[in-house]
Amino acid sequence: MLSLEFCRACGPGVFAAGCASCEMDARARLSALPALYAECLQSMAGTARRRAVMERVSGSHKRGTALSPELVVVRSAIHDVLACWVALVVDERPVAAPVTTEVAEAAQFLIVHWPWLRRHPGIADFMEELDGLVRSALSALDRDADRTAPQPVCAEPGCTAPVTIAPSASATMPASACCARGHRLSLARLVEPGIVESGRGGAGRRVPTRVAALAAGVTEATIRQWASRGKLIRYGSPGRAEYDIDELLEMVGGQSERLRETGGRT
Repeated sequence: MLSLEFCRACGPGVFAAGCASCEMDARARLSALPALYAECLQSMAGTARRRAVMERVSGSHKRGTALSPELVVVRSAIHDVLACWVALVVDERPVAAPVTTEVAEAAQFLIVHWPWLRRHPGIADFMEELDGLVRSALSALDRDADRTAPQPVCAEPGCTAPVTIAPSASATMPASACCARGHRLSLARLVEPGIVESGRGGAGRRVPTRVAALAAGVTEATIRQWASRGKLIRYGSPGRAEYDIDELLEMVGGQSERLRETGGRT
């Protein structure tokens, strides 16, 4: 599992040259980029296949592309950033460039030359760029997966109406779930069917982004933001984010308690 937590010594968003923890995190992100690059393509291909199936079933053909522009941009950014740093190494060292411009080969080339890169004046910028690429790729993959995921439905017997979050009247009050037919549901009841056991003896019950948002009473974008900031651990695969429901509810409960203690002031 790729951890997106920041170095505790250097702080959020800081990548310090010479910091062993920062460098280890940066190398892990660099090693993960080829898989993320490939996962973006697989996600786009999967979307195209689903659209083709729908067109065959309906007999209609829609104009336009089924590809996610965000995934295209992310793949381009991964390729271009790695190519730029490969060119820097080749320009400043007596070494031959990789045979191809493939992302996997570029990443391996940079890993091989990491001992030299770590002493380069621009290493902090490189580490920051690697972090941004990984976070952008994961966010884009999550959004693409959520876009094609089924809408949660009501848990009331005989009702299959879509469910949305009813905003709370106060920041210190939890949100509630409500279906299109007016059934109000407890978040615990709604979330339970979406839980995937992690296989660790019943501990670590995980849910996808959409269900995590329902459980916390926030938007899916907020869940991704919490994960990006290291407040919440992102599990699952590159193309399917999962979050530990117990970790999530503990974090949300702690925030609610602090809000009550401060009278709603953050």
